[in-house]
Amino acid sequence: MVKTTRRSAPPPRPRTGRRKSSLPPDGVPEIGKLKQWLREIVGDMPLEQISATCDYSVGAVSNALSGTTLPSLKIARSIAAIGGRATSVEVHKIWFSAAKTVFVAENPEPPRGTTIPDEMLASLAWDLRILMLRWDIGPGDLLWRMQHRVPNPVKAAMSRSTLGRLLKGQTLPTFDQLRAMLLAFGVESDAELSAWGHRHQQIAIAKVLLRDLVRRNPGVALK
Repeated sequence: MVKTTRRSAPPPRPRTGRRKSSLPPDGVPEIGKLKQWLREIVGDMPLEQISATCDYSVGAVSNALSGTTLPSLKIARSIAAIGGRATSVEVHKIWFSAAKTVFVAENPEPPRGTTIPDEMLASLAWDLRILMLRWDIGPGDLLWRMQHRVPNPVKAAMSRSTLGRLLKGQTLPTFDQLRAMLLAFGVESDAELSAWGHRHQQIAIAKVLLRDLVRRNPGVALK
């Protein structure tokens, strides 16, 4: 009988950190502020030590401290936690300021105060993407939260493709789906939920009115 030697499992590899948008050539002041703030926290600590402490790869830590890309919120929090002085709220405020600046540069804010359904949908989608950005939540994580952290998940069920069209302003979610998204983001106050519900209702009404207008006037382009 031949003896076999059981190999031990390799040690876990440090996380790489999710790559965010590359910065424009002239840089972004908010990114510079985030970079400088994180550098002041770690001081002269070697990258290898920061990497081991944060459980992220040296490359991910280097990118976060160099300002060449916007780091994920998680890695920014991990690095900031090293000093023990920064609060979670403070980290989030500085990171979101930088993240929103980059996002708006790549995704200009759509028109507001319009009654055109397409533009109203685009505005709703843009605001939902800002909420996703605020907490650095990806589509997969959002769908998981909608199924596991909100009441009536069956009514709120949504496919990844539907979510993709929604975030592009191509489709209007059901009210249950919109409410589930907001609860997944942590929006729980009755006032905020009511305001979002009112927007949903206004878009639905605008779409119905436009369809009715097209039926009576076939030459009108449907938006």
